[in-house]
Amino acid sequence: MMISYIKKFLDELILATLPESTYFHFLSKYYIEKYGPKTPFKGLFQWEEDAIKNYFPKPPGRILVGAAGAGREMISLSNLGYRSSGFEPILISANHAKRVVPKESMLAFKHARYEDFVKFSLKDIEDHAPYDGAIVGWGSLTHVLDPKMHMLILKKFRKLCPSGPILVSFLTKPYTSPKVKLLRKLFSIFKLRTNTDSDSFSFKLGFYHRFTRDEIADLAKSTGSLVCFYEEEKTYPHAVLLPL
Repeated sequence: MMISYIKKFLDELILATLPESTYFHFLSKYYIEKYGPKTPFKGLFQWEEDAIKNYFPKPPGRILVGAAGAGREMISLSNLGYRSSGFEPILISANHAKRVVPKESMLAFKHARYEDFVKFSLKDIEDHAPYDGAIVGWGSLTHVLDPKMHMLILKKFRKLCPSGPILVSFLTKPYTSPKVKLLRKLFSIFKLRTNTDSDSFSFKLGFYHRFTRDEIADLAKSTGSLVCFYEEEKTYPHAVLLPL
């Protein structure tokens, strides 16, 4: 038991020291196996369905999806009568989404990371703006550690969706286990990628950030939005942001 625990701990520490490109390669492999093209199609989660039903304009409408994976959200949106654009950082998943999302409902799709979305013009996607609603793909904001990038991402979504809702989901409540505390201390000593006490690391998730309710509210306000709905206790933590 102890040997297994130590091995996993060392595996995590080694993975955390890899160069960014190599680290992203290993993280991508996990997400391809867990949520990629070969996994069964699951459709929208109940909390996603509820948010779309209660806060999004009725179809038809145009929805922008970030970190769209293998097309789960976009296929579901098509089934509801929406058209959508999306982008996804993992190439295998992006290519699969391009194949399986119904052509009549897919406005545009790009292989791109959030950094590309913020820094460059994803012309095919931006040509279809303004969007009637936006989805910051399931938990994807949690994988972004830089607080400035959180703000830039939501600002860009708000720019392309100036008058509609933005659904964002994220992890909350930082872990306080002894292993996480030790990892965080080592990351601080070796100046690895974590920035705050809310940043952490696991072998499955890689580096990730856990948000607080106040943090989401401040982010919304700084990006021209307000939080009209917030939930973290009964289901996967998420919020719906409406324009100020």
